[in-house]
Amino acid sequence: MWEKLKQATAREIDDLLDAGEIDRWRTRVLTWYDAPENNPGIEPRYISYASVVEFTERAARYLVGFELR
Repeated sequence: MWEKLKQATAREIDDLLDAGEIDRWRTRVLTWYDAPENNPGIEPRYISYASVVEFTERAARYLVGFELR
C-alpha cells in the first residue's frame, strides 16, 4: 500500500494546493513513518465489532454512575 501511495501522481486541488505542495506533504509523511525514532514500539490492535460493543457497554455503565445536578 505504501509503495502505491509513493508512486501515485500528485494532482492539484484548484485554488487550494498545487501538485508540488501535495507531493512534498506526501513525501514528508511517508518518510516520517520510516524513521526509527517515530516507531511507537507497540503491537497493532484492530477495532472489531465485539470490542466496540464491549467499550460501549463499559462506558454506559460508567456514565450511569454519574448524576447531573
